[in-house]
Amino acid sequence: MPVLRTNSVDTYYEVHGEGTPLVLIHGIGACQRLWRLQIEPFSKHMKVVAYDVRGHGKSSGSDERYSIKLFASDLKALLDQLDIKKAHLCGLSMGGLIAQQFALDHPQAVDRLILAGTFCHLGLTGNLMIGFYKTLNRLVLYFIGMDRYAEMGAKGLFRKKEQEELRRFYLEEVASISKKEFLKAIDATYAFDSLCMLRHIESPTLILNAEGEKRERQQTELMCREIKDCKKEVITDAFHASNLEKPEEFNRLVLDFLS
Repeated sequence: MPVLRTNSVDTYYEVHGEGTPLVLIHGIGACQRLWRLQIEPFSKHMKVVAYDVRGHGKSSGSDERYSIKLFASDLKALLDQLDIKKAHLCGLSMGGLIAQQFALDHPQAVDRLILAGTFCHLGLTGNLMIGFYKTLNRLVLYFIGMDRYAEMGAKGLFRKKEQEELRRFYLEEVASISKKEFLKAIDATYAFDSLCMLRHIESPTLILNAEGEKRERQQTELMCREIKDCKKEVITDAFHASNLEKPEEFNRLVLDFLS
């Protein structure tokens, strides 16, 4: 099993293909298997690095408080050990936050940036809602446990009747995080705010949203106003995990942008 020590944890990673590196960063509660429909087509054109964020999948966790900045530091440690000086980054949801933070902390290490279904700034109303959401999450997890919570999450992500295979895949392969690590990742995610720093991102940026992501599409307008070289695309008839619901469209948009 390919594992490298990054800061204070063991990080699981996979490398596929050759050429310009592309790093795939998954969302909260998931793992690198989230990208199963991207790795093969992308690796035909470039070197694809997919890894498990601290506390997720096969990567170990730690007792310290988590932050998106810490996750970005872990990624830098991983790329340093893989001798990757510069790479494209593609992050979904929480992975998009990590990609933003990495681009701000290490601009010289980022070629192009793809942000999918993510945000930059919650604002006062958003923070009040998130405070309620975090409290509700803890109460729900206390009473029903992580397995049942993951089932609810799978139904929320894949809402169509014919998506049973995707719901099953998510539960069996992706949603493998513990309750402790999940709650710490939630705290890290909703403490993030990059709006006032986005003007410093100089990498050409593509922001992808699914048609069903109303709030994320509002966030995209904020990001595109701040990032100097930014374009946006909408993936039709999809929700948050657009890379799994509409892989052909997602892959085409990413490869077109990178080429």
